Amino acid sequence: MPPPHSIPGDLGSGSWCISEARLFLFLSEATRLGGSPLLRSAQTYTYLFSHPSLNPFYPSWVGADHADELPYVFGKPFDNPLGYRVQDRTVSQAMIAYWTNLARTGDPNKGHSAVPTQWDPYTQENGNYLEINKKMNGQSLKQHLRSSYLQYWTHTYQALPTVTGDGATPLPPSDDTEAVP
Repeated sequence: MPPPHSIPGDLGSGSWCISEARLFLFLSEATRLGGSPLLRSAQTYTYLFSHPSLNPFYPSWVGADHADELPYVFGKPFDNPLGYRVQDRTVSQAMIAYWTNLARTGDPNKGHSAVPTQWDPYTQENGNYLEINKKMNGQSLKQHLRSSYLQYWTHTYQALPTVTGDGATPLPPSDDTEAVP
């Protein structure tokens, strides 16, 4: 996501802030849930859909938006070939393969459908996620999605002093040496 000063238009900063807030809420909740005992007993697979949206109303800096992957999961590029590009059908084919393999076997890599690259499960230690777009290859499996961003908002920002009608509250003692404001 570009910094707010590089987004054209009057709403650039506001749109960017909303997008960042939404991303923080997702990442922090996904990370928290990834550590829950219930989810640790099952394989969890996470992904980032980064294939750009075809929505003509979106500015180019938006990229993929929330739920833009759904038409690809359900094969829409094959139902409406004139409205989609060849690369969109390639992405859709990969997503259908991963999702059907996962539904059949519990592993998106194993099953009747060939997949473009290995998708390893997420753990809090490895932070694995698959970046899904038209360039899927061995480099598409990545770790720790925006970890410094998440670290800032969950630790550093939370440790900053606040000012209320009663004055400033002091910094709480921190056990985390990286979370220094």
